[in-house]
Order: sequence, then C-alpha cells, then structure tokens
Amino acid sequence: MSKKTKLPAPSFIDVKRKCLEGDIHIAREDAETKDGKIRTFPHVRGNWASFVYIPVEECDEIETLTSVIKNASEDLPVDSPLIHFDIDRHISLTRTQVLRHHWIDNFWLDLSQKLKHHDKFDLVLDTFQVYTNEEKTRTFIAIKVHHTENVLRLISDCDCCLLDYGLQKYYEDPSIHFSLAWISGDRSDWMKTKLLPLLNAKLEEIRDAESSLNFISVEKLEFKTGNKIYEFLL
Repeated sequence: MSKKTKLPAPSFIDVKRKCLEGDIHIAREDAETKDGKIRTFPHVRGNWASFVYIPVEECDEIETLTSVIKNASEDLPVDSPLIHFDIDRHISLTRTQVLRHHWIDNFWLDLSQKLKHHDKFDLVLDTFQVYTNEEKTRTFIAIKVHHTENVLRLISDCDCCLLDYGLQKYYEDPSIHFSLAWISGDRSDWMKTKLLPLLNAKLEEIRDAESSLNFISVEKLEFKTGNKIYEFLL
C-alpha cells in the first residue's frame, strides 16, 4: 500500500496561529444582549455585524463620571424617565458593518498590520452630550472626546482597511464619544433642557478639584464580529 500524502492544514489554522503568536487574539465570546436594542441588520447566515472600537474600562474617572449622572438625577422630578447604567462603554472607530464570515480572519490581520504603528495614548475628555441611536429607540448620556491626532489616525487606518473590502468609511465629521447611561425612547429634547445643564455644571465643579478627570488612558483596541471579540494591545 502506498504511503498517504499528508494534506496541508486549512488556511484558517495558519490565520489563528498568527493571531496567537502576536499581540492579537480572540479575547472572548460575548452572549448577545436584548436590553432594548434593535438589530440594525437582518440576521443572514454567514453575515456578521462587526465594528472596531476603543473599550472604555472601569476606572476611578469612569466611576466619578457615573456618580455625577446618578447625583444629578436625584434632583429631577419623580416622574422623570428611568436612567439605566447597564451599558457597554466604548468609543467607535468604525460604523457597524456586515462582514462575510470568510472575510473575518483576513480583515483582522490586515487591520492589525495598520494598527501596529500606534502606541498607548491618553484620551482628552470634553463635556457631557446627548445622543440617540439611528432607530430613535434609546437616548444616551455620553462624554464627548476631543479629536486628538491619535484618535483621528486610528479612524483613518480603519477607513483604509474598510475600503479594501468595499465597506463604508466612518462619518465625515464624527462626534467622538462614549456613552455612560441611557433612557428608553427619544428623550433628547428633555435631556438637553432638564439634565444636561445639571451634569455639565457639576462636571465643571469636580474638574476644578480633580485635574485627572480630563484624561483616560487607551492601551488596546477591540474588533467585535458577531459574538467574538478580537483584541489588539497598543
């Protein structure tokens, strides 16, 4: 009997090996949540909703900002909308895109090559702002972030990679921010008139005493596709 020829390993194994040997890897798999969110894209087998972002993790600064919202909300009338704090804090660097499953590994490897030239940096925080999602089903209390060169270069490198796959670039004039809390429905007018002035007045008072509240550090980026999260350390 002739000796069998050993077949080469599938290409996806090589991709996974490359990820594990460098700074990039699949960090975790997240269960899909249903907390008032609406699926932007219809679920199609083989299509994965994907985006790149800066995760904003728990720290003293975030705890202080969240406390400002909680304290200000105590001064509102009892019939005011309920504010929720169960939120995934992040700064988007791309729009949410639909990636075909067989693109994912190569897309992440291509993007990681562009990201490897970036170092850790500090985000410069601005004031509280109000945003709604595109479906107008939720209104968010967020902190706006200054358009520093570091953030703009990250967005530009993500855009270059997206265009290679025929995907949309980020917004032309983005309002870079991360959300801290949310309210059901489109309550932007109410929040801008009733809550936002209280929040920013309190924030200004605290910043006079705590200069560190102006910055948070960025040490990694993440790419979420479906329920998988890839991590890149700066």
